[in-house]
Amino acid sequence: MSNNLFNLEKIPHIEPNKKTESKEYDLESGITVTVNYREINPKDKDKENIDHNGAVILLPGWEAETKDKTTIALSQQFSNSSQELTYIITADSKKNAAQSTENDMLYEEATAISKFIKETGSKEIKLVGYSIGGDRAINIAQILQTDPEIKIQGLILLAPLGLYEQSPKELTSHLINDSFVNTPKNLLKNKDKISNFAQWVKVAADVNLNTAKKTILSPGHICQLKRRITEASHSNPRAADLKVPIVLINGADDSVSSKEEIAPIKEGAENNIRLREQYLKNNVFKQSPYVRMIVPSREANHGLPFFRSKSVADASLYLLDRFNREK
Repeated sequence: MSNNLFNLEKIPHIEPNKKTESKEYDLESGITVTVNYREINPKDKDKENIDHNGAVILLPGWEAETKDKTTIALSQQFSNSSQELTYIITADSKKNAAQSTENDMLYEEATAISKFIKETGSKEIKLVGYSIGGDRAINIAQILQTDPEIKIQGLILLAPLGLYEQSPKELTSHLINDSFVNTPKNLLKNKDKISNFAQWVKVAADVNLNTAKKTILSPGHICQLKRRITEASHSNPRAADLKVPIVLINGADDSVSSKEEIAPIKEGAENNIRLREQYLKNNVFKQSPYVRMIVPSREANHGLPFFRSKSVADASLYLLDRFNREK
């Protein structure tokens, strides 16, 4: 897939179809998870003409909320490109007596989200996970891939976490440097510097305002965030169990989700994307029938999906559709 598809895009003003709704799930582990969701319909398509049999499930990144304009814009692009209903989904787990340090909270939250997906009635789904949402998406795919009532048409991982080991300290450092140093520096290299910088401000504002609000409302939020960082810094063992087609998009300059760490190859072969795909097939997604990787090279930091939302949606869905047509 040519990197020329990835041209800088302005974040459009999007009016969501519905407000955020929530459902609570009391899991067998004793943990209670709140699933927050918002529906996004394809632009210019009547609600009556939308086939609810299929859906795109988008799991956003750090501290994202379903009301964030940048997340809604990304989801709208996936809805437009797929012509399917898209759900933005986040999850929060409540601390209670049953919760211990042994619980895998990302997996518990994925379990609750999987229950919600089944309740939507959608029979054919595409999972899209960005950053820590990619880690959740891996868990959800592993949970639902054996469900006879649901077909997973593909897993799209956008700058995902959970594919290699790093320390929580390293992950935190990379997140800060990528978000507040490397991304604005690279964006300001473009001709339209003012517009590019304004886009970065929108993305950064969503994340930081959400963090501040959650911390004020819940003093224990920082502890919960630290725990998620610790879990996301480890390699997800469920990746090796996935039997669904996978498309992975990583920016060339992304230090949070590094292409070199996800799919290391021999020195001198860095530009051979097929070798990276082969590494992923042999070592990470060992049971997947189809693995494709795209590595955009321009302004390609961890926030790539927000600055290239249409390109990301079009390219990833095209690759999944091609697999599903040819198999």
